[in-house]
Amino acid sequence: MRDPVPLERLPSREREVACAVRACGEASAEEVRRALTCDLSSSAVRSMLRRLERKGTVVRRRVGRKFVYRLAKPDTIGLARLVRQFASVH
Repeated sequence: MRDPVPLERLPSREREVACAVRACGEASAEEVRRALTCDLSSSAVRSMLRRLERKGTVVRRRVGRKFVYRLAKPDTIGLARLVRQFASVH
């Protein structure tokens, strides 16, 4: 698996979708769409989830007839920013 694109480097809509996935923990495309603050169609959300999967930001698995998505490496996404913040304080 490739290293995920950091959230802060994603386009704003993709970042919002990735943040919705992170907030849900694991979610279907429809659950992600409902968690968003912007009004996107189901097909737009699925398209962005596929792009995020290609970028290594999210992974998916099949559950019944649908896919559920989660962040690929939730413990490392944004870690560089946290390290920089810590280093600037100390």
